[in-house]
Amino acid sequence: MTERKSKMSQMMSALFIPIAIAIVIYLFMYSGAIFFLDHTTYGRVISLMISSNENTAKSGDNLEELPNITLNETEEEDGQIQETSEEFFNTSVTIPKYGEEYGMLIGQSIGMKIPLMMGDSEAQLKRGAGQYLGSFLPGYGGTILAAGHNITHFFSLSKIREKDILEIDTSYGQFQYEVRKIQVHAYNDPKAYDLSQQDEEILVLYTCYPFEVMSSLKTDRLFVYAQKIKGPKVVW
Repeated sequence: MTERKSKMSQMMSALFIPIAIAIVIYLFMYSGAIFFLDHTTYGRVISLMISSNENTAKSGDNLEELPNITLNETEEEDGQIQETSEEFFNTSVTIPKYGEEYGMLIGQSIGMKIPLMMGDSEAQLKRGAGQYLGSFLPGYGGTILAAGHNITHFFSLSKIREKDILEIDTSYGQFQYEVRKIQVHAYNDPKAYDLSQQDEEILVLYTCYPFEVMSSLKTDRLFVYAQKIKGPKVVW
């Protein structure tokens, strides 16, 4: 009996050691993967967006030593407004969780004022505009991609015109974007937007097209492209 227990203990030890090693290796690889994502430009945004509030800095943390820096004044060049922004560190930004409302999307010229949600599932689109998780947050200098239903929250886009101003109000700043172009693309057109570019901050809104409620085949999408002209710039 004692010999049988001894053999069982040896078998348990033999199983436990490789399992423990595998867990340690997995945790090490997982931590390394997060580190890699956090130190690549595009992956950094994804890792920040999916992180919980426990891992993100709260508004006002360590800001006494990090004053805002005015970059430039508003100017007009070739009939287009140039960007005015202030610069601050991303420790002042609490990254929204998936499904949260984190701002308001406003288009005064078209009578639009709707919640801006993180995520673009049907649950978010019922409440307002839904931002694609793989796009940038306002102030981060990339493409902000948001969708909405054309018979509800984005119906007002049927009245949008070039040079109209769109606004995004968030807890860490107010942003303005000037509409530069309006185009119709197929729903699966890969050239309709570029999520990897960081040359300029662009707000891209899209919805089903045409707008008529009775349209049965809506394989096209209306895209509105607006360039940032005012608002803070988040420093990494």
